[in-house]
Amino acid sequence: MNMLNSFPIEDHLKKRGFTLSGEDARTYVRGLRHPALEEPFYIKARRSNGRPAAVSRFPVVLHPEAGLPLNALASISGVAMADALYHNSNLAGFPKRDNGGKKEIAFGRAFQFAHEGALDAVVDHLTGSRK
Repeated sequence: MNMLNSFPIEDHLKKRGFTLSGEDARTYVRGLRHPALEEPFYIKARRSNGRPAAVSRFPVVLHPEAGLPLNALASISGVAMADALYHNSNLAGFPKRDNGGKKEIAFGRAFQFAHEGALDAVVDHLTGSRK
């Protein structure tokens, strides 16, 4: 099954009222904020030959305590949650844990989406809105 990569996900979230602030444009993730959410949706970022490149595997990282059991989101048709936690020091504001390094590192749960409808369903659950 083809999954959405980071580029169309970011574009679609912006259409849904998410915005990118300068403080959230980090090297390996881009934080998109929504007025109805305390925590950002992080979109994984990478570069190839000096240019932005799409991330296909589990490109969205959510706060591990996003307001409802994240396992419930994985039961939505077209939504998949990575088995392992995603660790990255660029996840500003996310909780930290020991992951075997010299110091604790921020972490979240990574997701991927088969289509925009699946992404919309997750946004609707988290923001409390229904389209």
